[in-house]
Amino acid sequence: MSKSALEAIRTQVMWNRLIAVVEEQAQSLLRSAFGTITREAGDLSAGVYNAEGHMIAQAMTGTPGHVNTMATAVGHFFKHYPQSTMKPGDVYVTNDPWLGTGHLFDYVMMTPVFLGKKLVAFFASTCHVIDVGGVGMSAKANSSFEEGTLIPHLKMRKEGKINEELLAVILANSLRSGTLAGLSIIAGTQAGLVTMILVVALGLQAVIGFMAFAFDWIKLAGAAYLIWLGFNMVRSTGQLGQAAAGPQKSYRRLMLDGFLVIWSNPKALIFLGAFLPQFVQKEAAAFPQVLVLGLFFMLIAGVSDSVYAVLGGRARGMLSAARVKLLSRVSGFVLMAGGIWLALVKKT
Repeated sequence: MSKSALEAIRTQVMWNRLIAVVEEQAQSLLRSAFGTITREAGDLSAGVYNAEGHMIAQAMTGTPGHVNTMATAVGHFFKHYPQSTMKPGDVYVTNDPWLGTGHLFDYVMMTPVFLGKKLVAFFASTCHVIDVGGVGMSAKANSSFEEGTLIPHLKMRKEGKINEELLAVILANSLRSGTLAGLSIIAGTQAGLVTMILVVALGLQAVIGFMAFAFDWIKLAGAAYLIWLGFNMVRSTGQLGQAAAGPQKSYRRLMLDGFLVIWSNPKALIFLGAFLPQFVQKEAAAFPQVLVLGLFFMLIAGVSDSVYAVLGGRARGMLSAARVKLLSRVSGFVLMAGGIWLALVKKT
């Protein structure tokens, strides 16, 4: 085989490998996205660049508009942060509509790649973010400044450490609807819980007469679910997603959103169906017991959620990834302990 043929084969192998890498990058963005526009519509892009900032390969997943604009958007970072100043662990971000991808809702992230101490490449991605702190994607905005918060070319991470100041700015503008909006959503979720508890209670009334032994299996399933939830919370990195509620929504609409959210999450119904039966006495009627237990659960959940809403509305700028991570770990260990106790306790 000639040397040129071997070079052609080698080039094709390396090209396919690059495409596979950036495609995996794009798929990871899809799986981890908070926003439905990114998760369901694939409104994103992913690519790899050489050390000079020229795009080498782009993912097949994504939108052409993002890919084309991201190809030039990366070069604008170098005007603010020359390659010679970059360090391993740095991550850069902007949503500048003029030097990015066209509007404030598209965030461009760029990460330098080092081989030892030598800068060899860049990875970049663009994702559509729903909440950027303004009126949103609406005809009511008279300029891009009214659409939301503009993040200039800044470091999201400095040598691996999160930029807490930048995160605080984003959170303060993203979580903008305030305490009343949070309480309205909680009222909607409480209404959804009422209907779920009725479904569980009516369902259990019919099942208990035929399958009393099933409570042991339900108990183990509920315990396993609690432990799984706790494990995920312990592993949390403390990163906060964007709030979806906008300022133009009425409190009634926010209540409806809360109701629909709780019912669109099957885990809530599974949790109630697995958790509440553990405290039901087989000899007595199941319906009133489940109803009382469910209302007590709603009271606890409503109070705790309201506390979060009030604190979030009054102290939004104080939130940080480190504090959220600590809270997640404490809550995770509590859930895991509750799951272990639930699995070991014997019903009298």
